[in-house]
Amino acid sequence: LRGGEVKNMTRRTGPTSDFPRPEYAFLAIGLVFGLMLIFVNPPFQSNDEDRHFYNSYFVSTGQVLPRQQGDMIGGSLPVSVLDISAALQGIAFANGTKVSEARLRDATRVPLAPAQQRFYNNPNYDINPAPYLPFVTGIWMGRALDASPIGLLRFARFMGLLTFLALVFMAIRVMPVHKYVLLAVALTLTTLFQATSITYDVASTALGFLIVALCVSFALREAPLSNRELSTLILLAVLHRFAKNGYFLIPFLYLLIPLKNVGSRLKWAGVLFCLIVAAALPTFTWDPLLASLQLHGGQIFQKDFYFSPSEQLALYKDRPLELVGYLFENLRFHGRAWIAGAMGRFGYSYVPLPDPAILANVLALLAISALDADPRRSLSVFQKVVVLGVGGGTAVAIVLGFFLTSPLGAHVIFGLQGRYFVPVLPVLLLLNHNRSLLSPGWQRARPFVVPAYSIVMLGYTVSFLSSYFWMR
Repeated sequence: LRGGEVKNMTRRTGPTSDFPRPEYAFLAIGLVFGLMLIFVNPPFQSNDEDRHFYNSYFVSTGQVLPRQQGDMIGGSLPVSVLDISAALQGIAFANGTKVSEARLRDATRVPLAPAQQRFYNNPNYDINPAPYLPFVTGIWMGRALDASPIGLLRFARFMGLLTFLALVFMAIRVMPVHKYVLLAVALTLTTLFQATSITYDVASTALGFLIVALCVSFALREAPLSNRELSTLILLAVLHRFAKNGYFLIPFLYLLIPLKNVGSRLKWAGVLFCLIVAAALPTFTWDPLLASLQLHGGQIFQKDFYFSPSEQLALYKDRPLELVGYLFENLRFHGRAWIAGAMGRFGYSYVPLPDPAILANVLALLAISALDADPRRSLSVFQKVVVLGVGGGTAVAIVLGFFLTSPLGAHVIFGLQGRYFVPVLPVLLLLNHNRSLLSPGWQRARPFVVPAYSIVMLGYTVSFLSSYFWMR
């Protein structure tokens, strides 16, 4: 989106009179605490950050497609990158082990030596390269400055943070209602931690937030939509679909938009068809491209279990109620951990914040979403049904997807973490939007209360992680 177009959208949906403006408050807070988290979080300690960094490095050196070497699938990486990453893995933080600054200084002095390479057998060779582009830019910057592997990682984290901040800034600016909800979700502890890590969650989450904001903006405005605006939505849906699986329903918040805002029925149906095509795009682009390489072998993460989503689904084809029962059992046993994961759980050590901090985050988001009303706009009953369908459907798709990719015959879901629900939080919280709790006092206080709350929680988080990860 160009700056003028964002400004026009904001004007048509009615500019906020709040000062400081929520998008600028988000930008300032996110930049300050994001920079802190880049350095407080030790290298390669975020979820799968080592493998995402490897994929980013592959793309930065033109290795966009994986290649075969013997029975391995992957590409060539500097030996220094692999050795430094391995040396910083498996730290027993839960047992009180910490990273010393001296150890990190020694690791930082290790030169990249890009000519000394080793073939890496990549278990994530099939991930689309699109979400790694911000990190590729950071790696190029680091290479230009002759940075070490640790330096490349930090440059990549920084460019990922800037991408997240830019996209969410536009989302908050465009969002006609629930601006402070979006601000609070984007500055939630897990969200910002992921935004300062090398992961495809950066692009997936930020693009998802922007799509939600555009759809709600288009739904609640009075002026008709231009072809450029609708094309922008379709383009974002394509980028979002390539960023990460599991969130294909979010662009279908398009159904919130009244026909009169789009124009003719034919045009409305045409845009819907394009969104359906966008949702299926990897199936007939990236997936066939990989298949054409005829790769075989490769590294398997789990060798002790047998995985087959098609066979797992076949087991329950004639027993749907049994499948639903198992899903509810997983929700009952793991629901609390999933909530903690969405609110404040960090890194490979999976360290959660203390329960009071998690509870405070949950209650704060619920309260802000109920109070952050707008006297001029509200969602209709039908629109809330659409929100429930998209938000609830996405949550179910995530849970069901992990159940089907769990070991064959298992009744317990493997690998599902609360952070996977972060992109759908703004959608689900829209269900709380109403004007019945509209308060002039809250309208005056929210520009200060919500940012202040985010500052307090992020400050606590930085202090908590600093004491948890680092030797004093």
